[in-house]
Amino acid sequence: MFKKIISIVLLGVMMATLMSLLLGCDDVDKKTVAAIQNQLSEKYGESFTVYALGDRIGRDTVTAYVYADGDPSMLFTARLDKNGELTFDNYSYRIVCRKTDKLLTSQLSSFGIESIAYTTYENKDYSLALDISPAEYVTSTASAFCAISLVVKDTDAVCADDLLRCVASLREQLGDILIGISVYKLSADDYNTVYDAVLHETQIFDAYRLSTMGTSGDIVEATFQYDANGCSMTAEQIDQLLSKEAD
Repeated sequence: MFKKIISIVLLGVMMATLMSLLLGCDDVDKKTVAAIQNQLSEKYGESFTVYALGDRIGRDTVTAYVYADGDPSMLFTARLDKNGELTFDNYSYRIVCRKTDKLLTSQLSSFGIESIAYTTYENKDYSLALDISPAEYVTSTASAFCAISLVVKDTDAVCADDLLRCVASLREQLGDILIGISVYKLSADDYNTVYDAVLHETQIFDAYRLSTMGTSGDIVEATFQYDANGCSMTAEQIDQLLSKEAD
């Protein structure tokens, strides 16, 4: 219980620090925010909100964490140089990754498995159209590998056979690609605790990072690969790893 309280306090302090950059920002920060939002809007024809500004000390650029107003659940990064020009954003890349997440989690949902995922691809292209499909992205970028962090809620529905069916289905939809996947099973309370933090994640994560999001119980983990030859582990081996209850 003490560990959970400390984690929540630390997370709150970090978020308060980030948000203070916006809520109490000076004129320079306001101009930076406006420049990022306006240039993204011009580029994509949508409206955006800067969620937080990152560290700029000793740097030639400022990094911002941004969301499209049409989907506040997905954060992406953008960078502005010292001349006020947008030099980088990964909005289109994050969209195709989020589409991939949903392909997997919707499949799992059909088996009664509650989950949330984060996908990243071997080759990253930040210039492709927003409407590109995951399969088109794999072909366009010649990505041979994608990595997925998958958080599942500990219920009776979780079993390796269904997990593998869903991963196999995802690979069929993506094409000839190797999928590396880490499954993290959490108790219902911990799953609900970290859900929003995982949803807003901007990078692939591991069990340690999950633990910093406020979990109090065990994080039960199974990591495997799935390619044209099938899975690197048997369903029985995966079930054995996941059989421990997430307290």
